[in-house]
Amino acid sequence: YTTSWCGVCKQTKSLLKRLGVPFTEKDIEASRSAAEELAGKARKAGISTGGVPVIDVGGIIMQGLDEVTLRRALQEKGFLKG
Repeated sequence: YTTSWCGVCKQTKSLLKRLGVPFTEKDIEASRSAAEELAGKARKAGISTGGVPVIDVGGIIMQGLDEVTLRRALQEKGFLKG
């Protein structure tokens, strides 16, 4: 979940592309349904929707970009090897 102006969102997308991980970007400002979807997932995960990106890796929800945590989640869900 992103916004068009978010620099960290752009870094996250760039990292995922470099890693060869397919992803679907959902702009929460451009799409009301994306914002509502994010709000529901955030409530269930107990996180705030006050910042982007919010990344959903097969049900693992994380806010912001922590590359180590993201890589771990991608490996756990089978998107990365090793």
